Amino acid sequence: MNVDKEIALLQQLVAVRSFSREEDGTATVIYDYLSESGISPERYGNNVWAVSDGFDPALPTLMLNSHHDTVRPAVIPGILFLRILRMVCCMVWAVMMPGLQWCRL
Repeated sequence: MNVDKEIALLQQLVAVRSFSREEDGTATVIYDYLSESGISPERYGNNVWAVSDGFDPALPTLMLNSHHDTVRPAVIPGILFLRILRMVCCMVWAVMMPGLQWCRL
Protein backbone atom coordinates (compact mmCIF):
# COMPACT_ATOMS: atom_id res chain seq x y z
CA MET A 1 0.00 0.00 0.00
CA ASN A 2 1.37 3.41 -0.97
CA VAL A 3 0.78 6.02 1.72
CA ASP A 4 2.71 8.91 0.16
CA LYS A 5 -0.49 10.91 -0.38
CA GLU A 6 -1.53 10.52 3.27
CA ILE A 7 1.96 11.45 4.50
CA ALA A 8 1.84 14.58 2.34
CA LEU A 9 -1.55 15.39 3.86
CA LEU A 10 -0.17 15.05 7.39
CA GLN A 11 2.76 17.31 6.50
CA GLN A 12 0.35 19.94 5.15
CA LEU A 13 -1.86 19.77 8.23
CA VAL A 14 1.04 20.08 10.66
CA ALA A 15 2.43 23.07 8.72
CA VAL A 16 -0.83 25.07 8.96
CA ARG A 17 -1.56 27.13 12.08
CA SER A 18 -4.86 25.91 13.51
CA PHE A 19 -5.50 27.15 17.04
CA SER A 20 -9.03 26.54 18.31
CA ARG A 21 -11.57 28.68 16.43
CA GLU A 22 -8.82 29.62 13.94
CA GLU A 23 -8.71 26.36 11.98
CA ASP A 24 -9.92 27.69 8.63
CA GLY A 25 -6.62 26.70 7.02
CA THR A 26 -6.78 23.05 8.08
CA ALA A 27 -10.47 22.87 7.15
CA THR A 28 -9.51 24.00 3.65
CA VAL A 29 -6.69 21.42 3.44
CA ILE A 30 -9.09 18.66 4.54
CA TYR A 31 -11.82 19.77 2.13
CA ASP A 32 -9.40 19.97 -0.79
CA TYR A 33 -7.89 16.56 0.05
CA LEU A 34 -11.30 14.91 0.06
CA SER A 35 -12.28 16.63 -3.21
CA GLU A 36 -9.04 15.61 -4.92
CA SER A 37 -9.65 12.02 -3.72
CA GLY A 38 -12.98 11.86 -5.56
CA ILE A 39 -15.07 12.35 -2.42
CA SER A 40 -17.78 15.03 -2.26
CA PRO A 41 -17.14 16.82 1.04
CA GLU A 42 -19.43 19.34 2.66
CA ARG A 43 -18.39 22.25 4.82
CA TYR A 44 -20.07 24.49 7.35
CA GLY A 45 -17.64 26.98 8.87
CA ASN A 46 -14.61 24.93 9.89
CA ASN A 47 -16.58 21.66 10.01
CA VAL A 48 -15.89 19.30 7.12
CA TRP A 49 -17.64 15.97 6.54
CA ALA A 50 -18.29 13.46 3.81
CA VAL A 51 -20.88 10.80 3.16
CA SER A 52 -20.07 7.62 1.25
CA ASP A 53 -21.52 7.37 -2.26
CA GLY A 54 -23.30 4.18 -1.20
CA PHE A 55 -24.82 5.70 1.95
CA ASP A 56 -28.16 4.16 2.83
CA PRO A 57 -29.94 5.67 5.85
CA ALA A 58 -31.80 2.36 6.29
CA LEU A 59 -28.54 0.56 7.14
CA PRO A 60 -26.50 0.82 10.35
CA THR A 61 -24.13 3.76 10.15
CA LEU A 62 -20.58 4.26 11.42
CA MET A 63 -19.45 7.82 12.09
CA LEU A 64 -15.83 8.68 12.76
CA ASN A 65 -15.23 12.06 14.33
CA SER A 66 -12.15 14.01 15.35
CA HIS A 67 -10.72 17.50 15.79
CA HIS A 68 -8.33 19.32 13.49
CA ASP A 69 -7.54 22.23 15.77
CA THR A 70 -4.43 22.76 17.89
CA VAL A 71 -4.50 23.74 21.55
CA ARG A 72 -2.34 26.78 22.23
CA PRO A 73 0.94 26.03 24.02
CA ALA A 74 0.98 26.68 27.75
CA VAL A 75 4.00 26.92 30.02
CA ILE A 76 3.39 25.21 33.34
CA PRO A 77 6.32 25.31 35.82
CA GLY A 78 8.84 25.65 33.00
CA ILE A 79 7.45 22.80 30.90
CA LEU A 80 5.93 23.40 27.48
CA PHE A 81 2.81 21.38 26.74
CA LEU A 82 1.49 21.26 23.20
CA ARG A 83 -1.35 18.99 22.15
CA ILE A 84 -2.02 18.60 18.46
CA LEU A 85 -5.32 17.09 17.38
CA ARG A 86 -5.87 16.39 13.69
CA MET A 87 -8.83 15.09 11.71
CA VAL A 88 -6.97 12.52 9.70
CA CYS A 89 -8.48 9.20 10.74
CA CYS A 90 -11.81 10.04 9.12
CA MET A 91 -10.23 11.14 5.87
CA VAL A 92 -7.88 8.19 5.57
CA TRP A 93 -10.69 5.76 6.40
CA ALA A 94 -13.01 7.45 3.90
CA VAL A 95 -10.42 7.07 1.15
CA MET A 96 -9.25 3.57 2.06
CA MET A 97 -12.65 2.11 3.04
CA PRO A 98 -15.20 3.69 0.67
CA GLY A 99 -17.75 0.92 1.30
CA LEU A 100 -18.32 1.96 4.92
CA GLN A 101 -21.45 3.90 5.80
CA TRP A 102 -20.88 7.54 6.71
CA CYS A 103 -23.42 9.89 8.21
CA ARG A 104 -24.02 13.59 8.07
CA LEU A 105 -23.36 15.65 11.18
